[in-house]
Amino acid sequence: MATAIDQVRESAQRVVESGAIKISDEAISTLLTAINPSTFTKLSNNHGYNLPLKYSSIEEELCIVGLLTALNYGSGYRSILHKHTKMGAFDNIKRFILALFLSKDSGFLTADGLANFTLDHTIELMNINPFNEHPHPTLPGVVVGEKDEMAFEFITLVMSTLNEIGSTLQQLGVDCFGSYLKHTFSKANDANDVVMELVTRFDCFRDEYVVSIDDKPITVKLYKKALLMVEVVNTVLKKHSLTPATAKLPIFADNVIPSMLLHWNVIEIPENSEIFGAEVRHAFSHTTEKYEEMVDGLREEQKKDLLGEKVAGPALTPLQACILRSSAVEAIRRMSVRSTATEVEYDGFIWSVSKQGQYRSLVRFSEIRTVYY
Repeated sequence: MATAIDQVRESAQRVVESGAIKISDEAISTLLTAINPSTFTKLSNNHGYNLPLKYSSIEEELCIVGLLTALNYGSGYRSILHKHTKMGAFDNIKRFILALFLSKDSGFLTADGLANFTLDHTIELMNINPFNEHPHPTLPGVVVGEKDEMAFEFITLVMSTLNEIGSTLQQLGVDCFGSYLKHTFSKANDANDVVMELVTRFDCFRDEYVVSIDDKPITVKLYKKALLMVEVVNTVLKKHSLTPATAKLPIFADNVIPSMLLHWNVIEIPENSEIFGAEVRHAFSHTTEKYEEMVDGLREEQKKDLLGEKVAGPALTPLQACILRSSAVEAIRRMSVRSTATEVEYDGFIWSVSKQGQYRSLVRFSEIRTVYY
């Protein structure tokens, strides 16, 4: 029987084989040739998890990195978050996790604290107020309240994720998410056991879909956050000389990796696609000159340019996003087979380079109302 990790790769291959999306082996060759080895080494292990915190125990550290992973989503809310905080989704979540840590004496990090975490708590610690009050334009002394629906939706997703984790921990009789993770990893035979435990136990980790392509149903399993949890928790365990839950992992498929692969022509949307319209296809199309410029950029030493302006990309349906994310899993698997680097190293490299130089201004697709990426 195929393991959970095997199913991620196998379902991705089935999506590509269906013809709903294409992968260019020629573009993969071009990309592999262009990647600067020095830049790759520097960036391939970066997943953005460096937090300037001093923990009282390994359980507390696992709790923080675990919650950061559970809340690692929000790509569809980037524009509205920038409006409120001038930061993107992941930076807002990191700031929120730091606020949770600094408020730990309030009991927020316990199972009860998470289960009973309220909308007011979320608004306060995220420092995002979705309710705007202003004077009525024609009635003196009357105040009118307006709700920012998108900001409210994002805040509610964060609250509901914390509530689910807390309620599940209560049912298990475990007081802390970090304790749960430490126990889960200690009893696991390998990473597959951890992934299965997370996606079976928590809705917010069950990143899977049934898609119909040419009237043929395909069960697609992506498990982005569960796989990422294995990577980041293993890093913590190794630091404390504890045994990690090992396995060769596929990528943590979000919107960034497939968007970059679309720009580099590794992933191609068929011209006659009934699933993707011309608008989505054109958003990732470039002239030959622009394409060569983007590929040539990988040969240079990239310098961080976090102030670069990102242009809003197309908002996708769950079906469209699922197909692109799964095709990225297969594309990176092919890249890894043809090189000495692992899939996870390619994930870290592409995620990091996407935030630098000219690549930061390239559009990325997004999806709202999802807690998976």
